[in-house]
Amino acid sequence: MLMSITAQAEGATLRMPRMPTPAPVHNRWESEARSQAIAAYRAARHDAGRLGRRVSRPGLMRAGVSIERLERTRHHWQVVDGQFRRLLAKRATVLRAVQAQVGTPYQWGGASPGGFDCSGLVMWAYGRAGISLPHSSYALMEAGRAVSRAAMRPGDLVFSYGGGHVGVYMGNGVVIHAPHTGARVSRMALRSWPLIAIRRII
Repeated sequence: MLMSITAQAEGATLRMPRMPTPAPVHNRWESEARSQAIAAYRAARHDAGRLGRRVSRPGLMRAGVSIERLERTRHHWQVVDGQFRRLLAKRATVLRAVQAQVGTPYQWGGASPGGFDCSGLVMWAYGRAGISLPHSSYALMEAGRAVSRAAMRPGDLVFSYGGGHVGVYMGNGVVIHAPHTGARVSRMALRSWPLIAIRRII
């Protein structure tokens, strides 16, 4: 509600609105800088979650943080999120490459669209994203880092048969793999996969 002051004009009482005191410019800039820093952090946190990662929480809400520090914080999280987005783009490239090979014949030692074995499919697909991996399911079990089933993300490698077989988890409970001689690259439900290990490359 606007406060008012009164003034006399020709015997009549006039009520004139009193304008609210504007916030200091510095406070407005600080508020805007804080909002931008928080937005950059939230974007980075979201993309980190898509990769199965966590980021620390910055102390941006307390009063008295300088505008310069808020701007540095915003820049930091924009840089971090840029790194996450590049990783997400690489992962998307891998998933597209794997998906495109469904139906390709199995070939022992194969690592090209002419024919794949299980580790050859993984090596070739990650190679499309500029990531070099060994052509061996046992060696792949040492690549990247281990994750739990509850923490799985698309692009994770899933292993079975003591590490003798590997597939790529595509999300939504689906694995794509090159099964065996006489078969083709195909989809399989994760619930039917005899899972022994999960490794995350990206």
